[in-house]
Amino acid sequence: MHEAIENEKGVEQMCREMEEIRHEGVEEGRLAEKKDTAKSLSNAGMPVEKIAQILKVDVQAVREWLLKD
Repeated sequence: MHEAIENEKGVEQMCREMEEIRHEGVEEGRLAEKKDTAKSLSNAGMPVEKIAQILKVDVQAVREWLLKD
């Protein structure tokens, strides 16, 4: 890896890869937050369809999230 960052091209590639990893982590965090919110709203008695509308996701995705708990 050290050799990869000894030149400008290697540094640019490393930066792109790190940015992609960061982006994936952010997306995973957003999805986890939506799942937690869906579970909380469901526990409060909100219908699955309304949860999906609020979270701007597919109804089937919300159903799957709630079944995994």
